[in-house]
Amino acid sequence: MRYPAHHCTARLTAEVQRISPSSQIFAPLLSGVPSFLVPPTLLSEPQAFLQLLTIGRVTRLVAVPAFLRLLIAATIPNHHPDPLPPLSLLVSSGEPLSVGLWRELCDTFLGVRVLNLYGMTEAAADSTCFDPEEAVRVGAWACPHDPDAHLPIGCPIQSTWVALVDEDMQLITSDDRTGCVGLGLSWVWFGFRHAASVSSSEL
Repeated sequence: MRYPAHHCTARLTAEVQRISPSSQIFAPLLSGVPSFLVPPTLLSEPQAFLQLLTIGRVTRLVAVPAFLRLLIAATIPNHHPDPLPPLSLLVSSGEPLSVGLWRELCDTFLGVRVLNLYGMTEAAADSTCFDPEEAVRVGAWACPHDPDAHLPIGCPIQSTWVALVDEDMQLITSDDRTGCVGLGLSWVWFGFRHAASVSSSEL
């Protein structure tokens, strides 16, 4: 498992749960990148959270959009007079990321690269990735004017394939049909080992 550790000082995950993507937790560590796991109590104190980012020289952050909004609000000069953390990569995952929030993140954390990652619980890892800045640069995506519009989920990451399937698990090839996202990769899992009750409640 490879992790792009170049110019990465430290990485922080806002919250880890039992079903958190395993790649988000272990890939940085396997590449020699220090990782911070934040206690849940700090998630209700965005200003203290930002201070932790700065003190730890955290350059990469993984968080859900709802929490990212709280961080933006906490960066108002009157509330957070200290320098902002040196973030270079900000990964949004777990919830849809709106165009408006993406723009606010870029305006607040200057120079940061924002990625929108999508992954299914059963995969135990992120499955697709969308880089809006790169997509705009190469002309692959026309950014909507509506700030409430959602960013695409992007393209499959390495060793993963994604397809649109119908209720019979058949591929959908017509543009005028809707279906479900089908995911194929080597580490799809069916539940917690020897814990059927946990699997039924969590999945």
